[in-house]
Amino acid sequence: MAPDSTARRLATILAADVVGYSRLMALDEEATVRTLHAHREIIDRLIARHEGRIFHTAGDSVLAEFGSAVEAVRCAITIQDELRVRNAELDDDRRMLLRIGINIGDVIVDGDDLLGDGVNVAARLEGLAAPGGVCISGGTFEQVKNKLSIGFEDLGPQAVKNIPDPVAAYRLTGAPVSVSTPPSPADTTRRRRLPTGAVVAGAVAIALVVAGLLRGRQPAMPPATPVPETAVTAPLPSTARATPPPVPATPQAEVAAASPPSNSPPAATPRPAPKASPDHVSTQELTAAQIATLLTGVTLAGTRQKDGQPFTIELHAEGVASYAFPRGGAGSGTTFRASGRWRTEDGLFCMQFRGFNEGEEACPVFVREGRRISAMRPNGEPLDWSVTRASGTASAVAVPATVRSSDEMRAAEIATLVTGTTLRGTRLRDGRPFAIALEAGGKAAITVERPDRTPFHETGRWWSEDYRFCMRFATALMGKESCPRIVSDGERLALTRGDGTPLGWTLTRSGSAKVSDAQ
Repeated sequence: MAPDSTARRLATILAADVVGYSRLMALDEEATVRTLHAHREIIDRLIARHEGRIFHTAGDSVLAEFGSAVEAVRCAITIQDELRVRNAELDDDRRMLLRIGINIGDVIVDGDDLLGDGVNVAARLEGLAAPGGVCISGGTFEQVKNKLSIGFEDLGPQAVKNIPDPVAAYRLTGAPVSVSTPPSPADTTRRRRLPTGAVVAGAVAIALVVAGLLRGRQPAMPPATPVPETAVTAPLPSTARATPPPVPATPQAEVAAASPPSNSPPAATPRPAPKASPDHVSTQELTAAQIATLLTGVTLAGTRQKDGQPFTIELHAEGVASYAFPRGGAGSGTTFRASGRWRTEDGLFCMQFRGFNEGEEACPVFVREGRRISAMRPNGEPLDWSVTRASGTASAVAVPATVRSSDEMRAAEIATLVTGTTLRGTRLRDGRPFAIALEAGGKAAITVERPDRTPFHETGRWWSEDYRFCMRFATALMGKESCPRIVSDGERLALTRGDGTPLGWTLTRSGSAKVSDAQ
């Protein structure tokens, strides 16, 4: 008898689990289940969008497989960002936070399930993550460290349950690209000792005392050396420096009055500390709150490197942002728009959009000189962007008032526009006609005609975001997310691809005649 063969493969595993789920259930079971379902909709959608596959769920936990470590980490970051927005709408004691662990390793394939240490390590790393945070293995870190604009905290080798060898672990910090290592206990002890100047002064004093005793007389104690206050505390990191307030000029009369008499010994003049100019400050020197105050309401305008098209980015309140640029080619005369997020930390500003910087987070540095604000890359290279206040700033492209598209509409407006419509077209891969009914509540149903066979039926989902409409079915439309652009010209609706090229689809509204023909 031939031995049984075990199928194996290398995979990136994402493990997510709710923090304090039992406590939340004890408070209010029904509300907790509703929140969990709402969170799962976000999690499932983002895993699918990043080409992942959920292979196991148990109550409040999710296990997903990715073919790419980069996409797995991107997915985890996006999940935590979206859930942070969702949790902000809930009371503090009702917020549902996730921990996420990611590991790349060899796994055993058991039908649709995956088993083995590759999965178990991901689950253990999830336990090391902070609530609302992400923890990755050393192998995952090696795959993503030069590909994502994020920071990492090296936790060192971690002994975890039921894994024989320590596991190298890193926490995602969201800081600029860097790897920080926590100080050892010995380093911490050394930091708490007196600074070098104080130690030297004490040593000199002791030496003088000993010399006096040896000579048989009472030594004269040297004057105590004042230690500046900043010397007995660890210096703040560069990302947390706050700009000091300007020091008012001292009138000449006060200077004269404060001067010592001529027969007094001259006092030692302390070296003045370097003073930052209040008229020249960088976001690297500001706190998170100061950066938010500086940049809220700002519009950034520049030129896209890949096609030379001008773009605008508007930074709204509460971390909401919008990005726009005029399309070229077949979509000429229309505008691409996407909503995004911006965030601040001490010394750090970052923003992220679909279609900007290849979808990755960008963290430019801003410098204010008087009333002028300029932008540069983190390495100090200037960016050819203009920075102005949003009021009165025109959009990148103006379109006729009667013609609007889904990439100019908010999520609620898109949902109102498409609910109750049916999309009809033919599949590219086999030419079979299909119809997609978009029902209320994000439900979608597709029917594909098949010759000499009963039609194929499948249910799926559709959703709207600001400036975007999408739908997805597990099998139909090749199982991928489809995001056609909807153009509204008065009562007429039409469909195009995202780049503006026409789609041979028609739209009808339930119980009415055809709304539009193919363009």
